[in-house]
Amino acid sequence: MKRRIAIVADMRNWAWARKSEQLARHLGDEFDLQVVHLLDRNPDQLPTNIDLYSTFEIFMVHHLRPGAPYVTGMTAHVWDGHVKKHGEVRVRAWCDGAAVFHANSRLLEQEMAARLQRPIAYVPNGVDESFFRRTRPRRNSSRLVVGWVGKPNPRKGSDIVKRACAAAGVELRTVEKTQG
Repeated sequence: MKRRIAIVADMRNWAWARKSEQLARHLGDEFDLQVVHLLDRNPDQLPTNIDLYSTFEIFMVHHLRPGAPYVTGMTAHVWDGHVKKHGEVRVRAWCDGAAVFHANSRLLEQEMAARLQRPIAYVPNGVDESFFRRTRPRRNSSRLVVGWVGKPNPRKGSDIVKRACAAAGVELRTVEKTQG
């Protein structure tokens, strides 16, 4: 019998949902994987016949039933933001309740290892090349070009990248979500 795992994402068609769908597609032969979108349902209606829950961000575990087995992670350097919003005792309890904690960068992995006495796995983000495709032809440039994909959020280091590119005379090309 396959282990039943609920992968908890936030909203359909957003990054965590796409990652969840990819995990379900690639691991469906080994596990009974169910993708749960929190914003589609009342958190009290999460499936209960699950062997393990998996969340991408630590704050999401407060939607799980008390005592539910889970693995969780942190996807950006936001420890202080979570502590400010939810309190350090609560955030530490969420982390300590995880069977495994995952980080999507080596820097975050080191930061969490210094703060938590939990097993931590490095699980880098990737790009689904079957979904994300070039929309414009390549442009030749005589200068070095650096790309940034995602939210232009200082918490994610965009301000550091912008300053570094400007100081080095490097062209920065960004891809962001458009309004509308």
